[in-house]
Amino acid sequence: MPEKPELFCLVPGLLKVFKQLDNQQALKFDSINYFFSKADSELCSSDYPHVLSELAGLGIDLENDMPSAAIKARHLNQNVQKNYWLEAHPVTLLPDRDKLILKPADVDLNQTASSAVVKEIAAKLAEHFQAEISQVIISPEGGWLCQLKSPGSIQTTYWQDVVGQHIEGFLPTGNDQRLWRSIMNEMQMFLHMHNADQYGFNALWFNGAGILPDWPGKTGTNSCAFYSDDFLIKSIADYLGSPLHKSVDAMLENPQSTKKLIFADESLLPGFMTKSAENFLNRLQTLDQLLSLAIKRLKSRSLQKVTLHDFSGTCYSLDFRGTLSFWRKRKI
Repeated sequence: MPEKPELFCLVPGLLKVFKQLDNQQALKFDSINYFFSKADSELCSSDYPHVLSELAGLGIDLENDMPSAAIKARHLNQNVQKNYWLEAHPVTLLPDRDKLILKPADVDLNQTASSAVVKEIAAKLAEHFQAEISQVIISPEGGWLCQLKSPGSIQTTYWQDVVGQHIEGFLPTGNDQRLWRSIMNEMQMFLHMHNADQYGFNALWFNGAGILPDWPGKTGTNSCAFYSDDFLIKSIADYLGSPLHKSVDAMLENPQSTKKLIFADESLLPGFMTKSAENFLNRLQTLDQLLSLAIKRLKSRSLQKVTLHDFSGTCYSLDFRGTLSFWRKRKI
């Protein structure tokens, strides 16, 4: 009898967002409430890119960045080979006394109104830092992928892990840290001079450094399928040759065909923090729908377990036995 698959839900900031809802809003999401009332919890300190890397079998250790820039560049038909890539993400830095706090960019950089500044920033990065950068690709999700002329020696922090926090403890580290910290400062001054804040951001955050990892091949340990509209997930699915489903129903329709089902949504927290109410409520509704179907499959024993990471330091899991409990262990 084939091994039952597991469902992994990767939703950075989920509890932070959910706890901010009023009671009337929160009660609409029956399956999210059900899941947290039944699920077991355990400490989990890893970040979104490294959990994703482990699930996908990419073999990236915690000491190195998950090379999201190289994986995305490959998806955009760039000849990445063994070139070193780095991702520049638009963010807003707000003063807090003598420090700076990072917020998501309150902008859709794919809009026509902002397309000119996107091209200007690409040109600025390629021209002003030509000693370090050989080319800059505009990412369709809003951001820039930079191919470096030589391998960098930096470790970065994924931008979502810094949201709402002072940036000082999360700046690039490693032998090249001074170079990339100065580039960040210069780009912030450039954006200020070009009034980029009118487009909803005033700085660039660099992360996802590295070369394209060796293709792990299709093995039993990394047999996975995805459902997500995140560009990184699309890029990873393309690289692995894994199914990328277009709906929740499609992913759970025949779960026995793969070992790991992966749902990811890294846009929930930015949508909430930029007050895009329709956006983040729709994303909660999608997660609620997914958990509803998953719970039914747990009860029918066609799914082994559901594990949810919200990257707050704790992860949550629910299996068939957990659905049999009649008492509520946890409220959110």
